[in-house]
Amino acid sequence: MSKARRILASIAAAAALAAAASAEQTRYVGFDIGAGRSNDTGSYCAGLGINDCEKDGLLLRFRGGFEFSEHVAGEFFYAETNDMAVEQVNHDNNIGLLTGEYHMQFTGAAVKLILPAETVNAFVRLGFHNWKREGSAATASSPNLSRVDFSGSGTNFAYGFGAEYKLAPNMRVLAAYDNYKTADLDVAGAGIGLSFHF
Repeated sequence: MSKARRILASIAAAAALAAAASAEQTRYVGFDIGAGRSNDTGSYCAGLGINDCEKDGLLLRFRGGFEFSEHVAGEFFYAETNDMAVEQVNHDNNIGLLTGEYHMQFTGAAVKLILPAETVNAFVRLGFHNWKREGSAATASSPNLSRVDFSGSGTNFAYGFGAEYKLAPNMRVLAAYDNYKTADLDVAGAGIGLSFHF
């Protein structure tokens, strides 16, 4: 076989493999909703005189991705909490009753590692996200503090895991846990949702 024919044969083989691989690739979009909890990972709340920054709220997540194979997918996500109330303060600091609320947003990308089975897939997600927090609290009874600003932003690590059930050829119902790291207040959430594959 001539060199030109060998090159053509190699190109044809590579094209055939690419076509076979692309036949298995699928795109998907999905959402899930669940309970979220913020957790103070350092001295952020203590520095503000707040006793308890562990607040429960609603966590809504939207996802879109591309399955490169039955084992690996790339995923983009957006998640947001509802307003989380802040009411407890450290009265030893003479701050008085502080009331307010804050909410958080997360936008990022992750690699999804899949352990496939006939009807139920287990998965792990590892990635990074940009986070943004907005909110404030205030008190009218404090001689030392009248307002706390909860605003902040940054880029941090995110991870999650879960399982998805193949409800139909192009539809899956899932249960997942996700943890979004920030500089001071992490948010973890567990929820259920749907994804649509096409």
